[in-house]
Amino acid sequence: MKLKRVLFGLGLGIAGGLYLQKKLSSQYVPAEKALKTIKPVFLSYGNVTGTWIHSEPKWVNLPDYEGDVYEGGFSVVEADNHTSSYSFIINAVNGELITAQLV
Repeated sequence: MKLKRVLFGLGLGIAGGLYLQKKLSSQYVPAEKALKTIKPVFLSYGNVTGTWIHSEPKWVNLPDYEGDVYEGGFSVVEADNHTSSYSFIINAVNGELITAQLV
C-alpha cells in the first residue's frame, strides 16, 4: 500500500516536472507561426511568391525595441508585375511585427 503511494507520487512529480519544463522552454512563438501571422500584411502589397525566416531567435538592441527577434523576408509581385523584396524583424516572444523595409 505504501509502495503504491510512493510510486504514484513519484510518477506525478515526474509528469509535472516534464510538463513545466516543456512550458518554460517554449517561451518563443514558433518562427513558422510568426511568419504566417504577418503574411497578410505583405499580401496587401501583392502576390507573395517567396518567404524565409531564421528559425533561431537573436538578441537585438533597436531604438524602439530590445529583445529576442526573428529576422526574415518576403518576395512580392506587385500590381505592375514588378517583384520586390522586403525584410522584416518580428518579436520572438509574441510574434508582433517590429519593422519591415524594402530591400
